[in-house]
Amino acid sequence: RPPPHRPTRSPDHPFAHSLTRPFTYSLWIGIASFRDPYCGITIYNLLTKAKYPERMHIHVIQQNNPEDQDCVQQYCEMAAADGHALCPYKQQLHVVNKDASEARGPVWARAIQSNLVDDSEFCMQIDAHMDFTVNWDRDLFRFWGDTRNEYAVLTTYVADYGQLDKNINGLWEVPHLCNVVWTKEGHVRNEQAKAARMLEGPKMTTLWAAGLSFSKCHAETKVKNDPHLDYIFDGEEFSRAARLWTHGYDFYTPPRTVIVHNYHRKRLGAWHNDAEEKQKSSDRIFRLLHMENAPEAGPADPPLGEYDLGPKRTVEQYIEFSGFDIIHRKTIRNTCGHVEYVPWEEDVSMKHERLRR
Repeated sequence: RPPPHRPTRSPDHPFAHSLTRPFTYSLWIGIASFRDPYCGITIYNLLTKAKYPERMHIHVIQQNNPEDQDCVQQYCEMAAADGHALCPYKQQLHVVNKDASEARGPVWARAIQSNLVDDSEFCMQIDAHMDFTVNWDRDLFRFWGDTRNEYAVLTTYVADYGQLDKNINGLWEVPHLCNVVWTKEGHVRNEQAKAARMLEGPKMTTLWAAGLSFSKCHAETKVKNDPHLDYIFDGEEFSRAARLWTHGYDFYTPPRTVIVHNYHRKRLGAWHNDAEEKQKSSDRIFRLLHMENAPEAGPADPPLGEYDLGPKRTVEQYIEFSGFDIIHRKTIRNTCGHVEYVPWEEDVSMKHERLRR
């Protein structure tokens, strides 16, 4: 049997009453899908294995060619094969359709997604090729509550399909993000996840992953995906991690695997690339992260504005916390073990709203 889950306790974390009953709230789910033949399967798995499917609002940015299967239609066909004459929860599925020829990378799609966040209390971002354990949502709500931190984000590179419902190595191993690599273009990229074992609760870490991000929705509305990062793949996750962390958010590895990823899926092509626009996006990230020799913004470059680093913690604090010297593009120490929470001062208005709930 798995070891018991013990809540992580810290008097420094901003606390809300909703932490003790998070599963009573609605959940907004964002999925960016590029010509993905597993999109409808993901929705089917998500809804049929959820404890509270009636509380979910699913938004898909669907980038397809005319011949590609529609995500919702695929889900409804699977539901019909199960004997459902009416497609259950269809009214909770919302799709923004884009022609695949318009696609400009994952951040472009997720920026559209950011503008669709509703008044749900919790938000989750996932990929379009996932499977889930039974009652996965109840477990994620519980894991989030165990952090005792209003600004917690559950995130990791989730395990492969083949690890669903398995006790890996008899030690309840889960993927744990804690290292990066530096690409030849100068970006910081998350390295393959390490393994954390026998966790008794969520484990604080230093990095954020786009394939699973579960938090209060104020994380999505305060730290929106940047719409000016066309064609970016490498650099997406670390730049958003820096923005979230400097806005006061903290990252946690879930103590159990409840969502898995199809890493061996069939791919139907990729978005076209524009090298010049991609370089502009890269330069924008380099400026955001205060990287050495980052080119200055030109008159035609959009200002960082609301997509800048946050005011709660500094980039220097993030370097010290994470062990990654992003200014000089080097790793200064390993932070895969224990990391210490870095306190910050919460806005009075946000504190009043938090305590009211």
